[in-house]
Amino acid sequence: MQKNKSNTYKICVLAAAIGAASTFSQVASSYELEEIIVTATKRAESVQDVPIAVTAMDHRALEQAGITDAVDISQRTPGFTMSTFTAAAPRMYIRGIGSNERGAGGGESSVAMFVDGVYINRASAMNTQLFDLSAVEVLRGPQGTLWGKNASAGVVNMRTRRPNHDSLESSAKLGFGNLGTQEFSGYISGPLSENLAGKLTIGTRERDEYLDSVVSSDGDTGDLSAKSVRGQLSWNATDNLEVVISADYSSDERGGVGINAQLWPDASVGGQPLNFFANLQPEIDFHENFLEESGYQKVENKGLSLELNWAVGELDFTSITAYRDNEEQGLNNMIGTGLSTFPIIQIMVPTDEENDMFSQEFRLSGETDTVRWQAGLYYFKEETDRLEGGLFGLSAMSPAALSSGSAGVEAFIQAYVDAGISPLDVAIQSNETESMAVFGELTWAATEKLDFTFGLRYTEEEKDYSSIGSGAAGGGMSLFIGDFDIEAEESWNNVSYKAVANYHVTDDAMIYLSAVTGFKSGGWRSLATTALAAQTPFDEENATNYEFGFKTMLMDHAIRLNGAIFRTDYEDLQVQSNIDDGVCVICPVATVNAGEAEITGAELEATWALSEEFQLTANYAYLDATYDKLPGDLAGSNGNALINAPENAFNFVALYETSLSGGGEASFRYEYIYQDEAEGSIQNYPEAQRPDYELSNFRVGYTTPDGDWEVAAWVKNAFDEEWEVSAFFNEGIGSVRQPALPRTYGVSLTWSNF
Repeated sequence: MQKNKSNTYKICVLAAAIGAASTFSQVASSYELEEIIVTATKRAESVQDVPIAVTAMDHRALEQAGITDAVDISQRTPGFTMSTFTAAAPRMYIRGIGSNERGAGGGESSVAMFVDGVYINRASAMNTQLFDLSAVEVLRGPQGTLWGKNASAGVVNMRTRRPNHDSLESSAKLGFGNLGTQEFSGYISGPLSENLAGKLTIGTRERDEYLDSVVSSDGDTGDLSAKSVRGQLSWNATDNLEVVISADYSSDERGGVGINAQLWPDASVGGQPLNFFANLQPEIDFHENFLEESGYQKVENKGLSLELNWAVGELDFTSITAYRDNEEQGLNNMIGTGLSTFPIIQIMVPTDEENDMFSQEFRLSGETDTVRWQAGLYYFKEETDRLEGGLFGLSAMSPAALSSGSAGVEAFIQAYVDAGISPLDVAIQSNETESMAVFGELTWAATEKLDFTFGLRYTEEEKDYSSIGSGAAGGGMSLFIGDFDIEAEESWNNVSYKAVANYHVTDDAMIYLSAVTGFKSGGWRSLATTALAAQTPFDEENATNYEFGFKTMLMDHAIRLNGAIFRTDYEDLQVQSNIDDGVCVICPVATVNAGEAEITGAELEATWALSEEFQLTANYAYLDATYDKLPGDLAGSNGNALINAPENAFNFVALYETSLSGGGEASFRYEYIYQDEAEGSIQNYPEAQRPDYELSNFRVGYTTPDGDWEVAAWVKNAFDEEWEVSAFFNEGIGSVRQPALPRTYGVSLTWSNF
């Protein structure tokens, strides 16, 4: 769809004008922005005092923006890009750093996610419906010292609401929208005894299909059914000791991936194009597909944690003990069509994963007049069992029965028949990871205005991995996976460091310089065509980030203007690419180490309270991210743009909240989101590129004079932009694209203090 980008540039110019006006205007404002408290350094601090690029959203901001999952967070955070092929395989990238591997032996994300200090270790648990959050913080850039392993890109830090010891709090929200959307959430919190408080939160979300099959209604997909519950107890055991016990459960069930694929017009096998298939395929609309059956995706997560906060004299001791259990099942159509539609080939991809993890963190912190410090120990263990593969179907229809071009079709089919391809390619994987770390960080106030921070973390990690491949039976060719039975063991160790100097130019302006490293351990690819490929690990990846940033409050705290300029040197980055080793027909996308990359960029975040009623917020991110020293067969892609690293991304919000003469309050919110095209392959194949998109969202709300009721109407993607949540390209399949939601709208009713 042709886009008119004039609006994009107009809004960018507006944001620049806001920044310029805030710098030079001497007009005082009678309204101050509220202070934002974050825990980016594992202690509560004002975001304006933290020398890290942080985007923070509180509960009210999350509610007004209608944020329900991690994709919504990424669209409102500069430098944060996310795509999702399946609900269990989110692809999170911050400043061009991320990873797509999801196998048992290496499926950790380069963007680390934490909920109340507990590491969310599997990708399948990172894209479920968000609920019960008091705040979300996105820390951009490597965070290897305090946050640890698999934070080479950054951290998404989520904090839930704590039980209220002082009084009873309660709320219930009911919402309805198009596509059969139904939402309910309930929250109650309050004291249970003199020193004990509790909280219970529940939520459900339902949605019908939005991708219609032109073949069968059984192929309609895009539906969603999500449920969640969290209980929490907070016990003030003594004046100096707080004990918090949390338990949570969530499930997310969806139809299978809904692919809008113009089947194989750009695919090839053995260098021979398969464009003759294009003659067999009718045109379909953007939100249509050729599925005969929708397939399914299921994710279930359970967690239990114990947190102790103990003030021991002048010291503070924290212990976080956690156990989590994650399960994922799915059956998705890889190419978006079935045998009756195109009587040639069908590929279904089954997945079944069970994972449990245990973690323990101890922290001790203290401070004097000039020094603040904290030190800690971290232990992590997980066990993962995963089945992943491909179900291959070939039509019995004679090639002669096909339309013109049947000679090419016949040759294609005969290649599969001669190869003796197994109808089922499966890899059964098992992995056990054990990781231990010791870390510390110290901040020294050299003067009243100048601070220096130094941090170190040493990590040791070991993985025991096994995989059984059941493809290529009898020594024939494989579709995805070879015939093997391997065991492997590998260990990694790493020293991450952090060095920061931050200078308070005035009470309301701070600048900082930092050099920070992060790493992600190595592992094994999930799909392999030979025993050698299956048992050969890929190496750890390392990122070193150099950053200059500033944080300012202007016009008597009516304007918050923060920014950063950075360069990241990326070594042995883990990327996915088609690996053709001569024994596969449609070769799998496998994780490999890809030499070096250089990333430079700039980010700007601005909030301006023009009055107590009217507030503008804008953020912008610029990225120049390229591969520098790709090895071997990938060397021809040196200079290409990194995957999921759009050059420009922009978000703008106008919020107006006012008291009405008849009582009550009204709110009006407009939001604009823009993101440049994003590459989907190292080779920068046009077929794998996700096009740029721009979205507009609106919300109107009314709150009664007593504040107990709010009714709101909202619309997302108001102008019905046709945009994609993922784009994928395999030379043996072609381009595979997944459409995002069309325009959605609805109303919600919230009852508080019942």
